[in-house]
Amino acid sequence: MKDGLRFVDCDMHIMEPPDLFGRYLDPRFRERVILPIGKDGRPRRGTIVIDGLPTTQDAELQQYRKRSRPSSTHSTQLLSGSRMDYPQYRDTHAPYLSLTPKEYFRRNCWAAVEGSEPEIEATAGLIGADRMCISTDYPHFDSNFPHVSTNLMKNVPREIAAQIFLGGAHLYEFTEEDFAKADAAAAKNPRAGGRPVARP
Repeated sequence: MKDGLRFVDCDMHIMEPPDLFGRYLDPRFRERVILPIGKDGRPRRGTIVIDGLPTTQDAELQQYRKRSRPSSTHSTQLLSGSRMDYPQYRDTHAPYLSLTPKEYFRRNCWAAVEGSEPEIEATAGLIGADRMCISTDYPHFDSNFPHVSTNLMKNVPREIAAQIFLGGAHLYEFTEEDFAKADAAAAKNPRAGGRPVARP
């Protein structure tokens, strides 16, 4: 719990196998995709290029997204240009898709965020806070643990934070029964002070 809000940590580290596109991509689209290839001639992890555009620049840009000092105000930073453009991608690059990338994302994906990332509120406005969850990223060196939940509460309005805190429960399909078991376990755990977790 964080300030009366249920909090489910979704420390997600999911990576597709390097040969995913080579094995499963429809052959008629393969020439549009450039995969990183190792010295052994086999696919390796790295940035995938589709239609001449890199699929991510997160490795290059992440250092600029972290706040240099805590802020008590909500983020008003706009999303980077590439992220703002993606809802229109279908019309200009992929007319064969039946849904927009945003619709595919909302149907199939979740975004895990850390509390201090400055684009959280803008991302929630784009994909919906109900498709987001929070990650402490513990014990990695760039984790803000144990301040992740505090940072999120400083970064976004309480209503958005509540949805993100509970996003993991929806992702993993936790039920009231699961929360009851967690409350019972917390009540037995001396480190939790012997008190059950408050439930709304």
